[in-house]
Parts: sequence; structure tokens; C-alpha cells
Amino acid sequence: MAAIDVKRIETGRAISVLLGQPDNVVGRELRAKLQASDGSFVLAGEASSGTNFLDLAALIKPDVVLLRGDLADLGRADVIARLKDRSPDTKVIVITKIDDDTEILSALCAGVDGYYIPDVTGDQLATAIAAVRHGSVCMHPTILQRLSDLCPFPYRSRMQEEPSCFGLSNRELQVLSLLIDGCSNREIGQRLDVSLETVKTHLRHLMKKLQVSDRTQAVVKAIKEKVSSCRCYLHASERVEKNIN
Repeated sequence: MAAIDVKRIETGRAISVLLGQPDNVVGRELRAKLQASDGSFVLAGEASSGTNFLDLAALIKPDVVLLRGDLADLGRADVIARLKDRSPDTKVIVITKIDDDTEILSALCAGVDGYYIPDVTGDQLATAIAAVRHGSVCMHPTILQRLSDLCPFPYRSRMQEEPSCFGLSNRELQVLSLLIDGCSNREIGQRLDVSLETVKTHLRHLMKKLQVSDRTQAVVKAIKEKVSSCRCYLHASERVEKNIN
């Protein structure tokens, strides 16, 4: 386990990052990518077992954790779920090769904030860490393509059965469409020309109707339940594209 850079964390000058990885080779690669950044991040600690990782996370409460696949004694979805339960403000980025589809969806449903494959560049990793820290959901293009193949969006194939939009209002559907596009709260506000507080209110309402607890789960449920094939959703998202409020 690496030493904890408590002094650097306390200064507030950097985003604290905790690394969970099963072997030193992978750890060296990720450390090198972090060290190549502009100093906006500090590697606060690392662990190779799920138990140690969760204990360390509870101790230092990192801003972001990088989880490299399964750890020694716990699967990644289990680690993510337990971490989110203990430290809901901590953001989680999974970095792993593409496994079966169930593993990807399990991680998303557990509350992961980012999902990347091992060939992620240092710049991509730095951008993702900063983005998820401020509430965005970041996915490697390959992962997004996999999800799109699993749950095709309406422009790829129209569903014969009319899906439900869960009683979401027109504005809530617009917010959801921008969430699926990966927009942050601020970007959603700019696109819809509404305040940040209004965006947060719409998010609370749509998450309650979808019966989910965070924005990532809202996106996953919208994809799995084919909300994006609903006529109401299509109409709302088209109005967003035309900048009609």
C-alpha cells in the first residue's frame, strides 16, 4: 500500500485519487499517467484487495477512485456498491478491459461515474478525473459503443412496442436526453437556458420518477427500459436539438 499524502490533500490544491489495482505492473502504468498530469491530482493511496481498498477509502475519503478491474477478494460491482454506500460523494472510474455485457451493466448500476479501457491516455484520464469530480459521467468511446449496441437508440432502430416514459414531463425528458449525451448540470442549464438550481430540481424529479438515486443510474435505466424510444422522449429531444424551449 502506498503512503498517504495527507498534507497535500489538506491543502485542497489537488484532486485526491485512490487507486485500486490487482498488480504492481498495472499500478505503475496508472501512476505514470497520473504523474504526467499538470499536478491537479495527487495519488493519495492504493490497495490491491477489496477490503483494504474500502478501509483506505473510508479513512482518506478521496475525491475520485480509479478501480482497475476486480480486486483480490471482491468483484468490482461489489466494491463500487459498498464504496458508494460508505462515501456517496466519492466518484468512481473503472479502468478495465471489456468483459461480458453483464459486467458493464452491473458496474453502471452499482453507481460508477466513469468507465474506460486500459489504453486510455494520460490526457483522457486527467480529463475524466476532473469531469467526474464535478458531476459528469464519462465513458470511453468503446464502452459507449458497446452500450449503444446493447440498447440501441431510436435513430438506430425503432422499437415496435411503444415504451413508457415513466410519466416524465417534457422538460424532464429534455434534461434526460442531455444526461444521456453526457452533459454536465451546467451544460444542461446552458442548453435549456435555465438556472443550475432549476436543472437540479428537474434532476431530482426525474430520478424520483425513474426510482433511481443518481444520474448514472438514470441514464442506465433510460437505456435499459428503452425510454429513448418513447414518442414523448423523441419529441422532447428534437426540441432540444432545435433549441426550442
